[in-house]
Amino acid sequence: MRHTQTRNIFACIFTPRAITGGWLSAASNDVQIHLKTYHKRTLDNLELEHSYIFNPTRIAPIISSWYAATKRTMPVVCAVLGPSIAEQILPLSQAHPTIDNFPISHGPHTQWDYSYLYSHDNFHYFYMCSIAKPLLFQYQLLSITTQLPIESITTEGMALLSLYAALFGDAFRPSQLATSLSHCKNSIEQLFSQDDLERVLAIPSTFSITESDTLPLLIACGLFVQEGLRA
Repeated sequence: MRHTQTRNIFACIFTPRAITGGWLSAASNDVQIHLKTYHKRTLDNLELEHSYIFNPTRIAPIISSWYAATKRTMPVVCAVLGPSIAEQILPLSQAHPTIDNFPISHGPHTQWDYSYLYSHDNFHYFYMCSIAKPLLFQYQLLSITTQLPIESITTEGMALLSLYAALFGDAFRPSQLATSLSHCKNSIEQLFSQDDLERVLAIPSTFSITESDTLPLLIACGLFVQEGLRA
């Protein structure tokens, strides 16, 4: 008999104007991810201006209290949004490039990552993202300050692309992603609708969820998918 395993993560989404956090859970036989807790804190005093942590003494207790309320130990996965994060879709002639093959600035103060998207007309398209290393170091220090088990820090686009593929499952095709991105002018967040959130995430009726919560919750689901791929 196969034993059912349950996976839990605590997802944090950092934007210049708000922090969102939630406990997501799913058993191996679940059709949907389950939202166990959900928190949102608006930031009005430039605590995360341009995504830089200007007031860690205020940010750290907020996240620590949200995590402590779960009364569980689970990995914390984060997405950082804002003008300090660079995201773009680039075509290359190489199908299996290294980071040195991309036409980007290769300075020592920037951390780059990329993911293959699709191929079209003899070109291969990749999602590229970057974060300034001093900014990344700030979030690593936040992990130390809060003593939270932060497993990964990524971008909105990387999380959402993982979710897009997961929604299609075995039927996912890069060609379909190419068509969808073309229709929405490469705006990755526009690949999704409220219906997609309802498909992937079971939200208790007692939670007060508004339209403005749709994108953070989709990103949280993408973080859950990504963490599962690493497990």
